[in-house]
Amino acid sequence: MNAELIVKEIAHVLKTGGTAIITLPNAFNTFERVSLLLSGNSTGYKTESMTMSYGHISMLPGNVIRSLANRAALEVLDCAGGLLLRRWIFRASTPALVATMKL
Repeated sequence: MNAELIVKEIAHVLKTGGTAIITLPNAFNTFERVSLLLSGNSTGYKTESMTMSYGHISMLPGNVIRSLANRAALEVLDCAGGLLLRRWIFRASTPALVATMKL
């Protein structure tokens, strides 16, 4: 999946002033760092041979999410979260820019 296209599509479907609440894995939590160090893989990535459902495809740090939101004319209203997940709240801020974006 292309994270930039997803964020642009979120901006595209939101009305002016509309909000989107998105929950993403916290890419820098302790469990992920230890898993990456020990196994070379994140716990969020699942393979076809695993019996559990697939996890997230991309672990994105906060500065990347903010940059993607900015490029899509989304205002970041809030970012909060705990050890494993972070909740992001975006608001569509510029309808003219959103309407002219190409996906």
